Amino acid sequence: MRPLADAGPTLTETLDAYLDCGGAIEACARKLFVHPNTVRYRLRRIADFTGRDPTLRATLCPSGWPRTVGHLTYRAQQSSAAST
Repeated sequence: MRPLADAGPTLTETLDAYLDCGGAIEACARKLFVHPNTVRYRLRRIADFTGRDPTLRATLCPSGWPRTVGHLTYRAQQSSAAST
């Protein structure tokens, strides 16, 4: 099990969009401008990479995935840039 941030921005952005869309694959695909099958593929890659399946409701509890996974990375980058 590895942190999702190690997988690169594409999977992090996909998970963030998926959670923002309430787990609706088609809405997530529209938001990302990709085909729904691309979202499904990326969600499988997230599960393989992290060991947690974001499509299962049990892993979407507050202790499972932070809702703002992408924003946490973005904020960390902003604060480190501001301190330099």
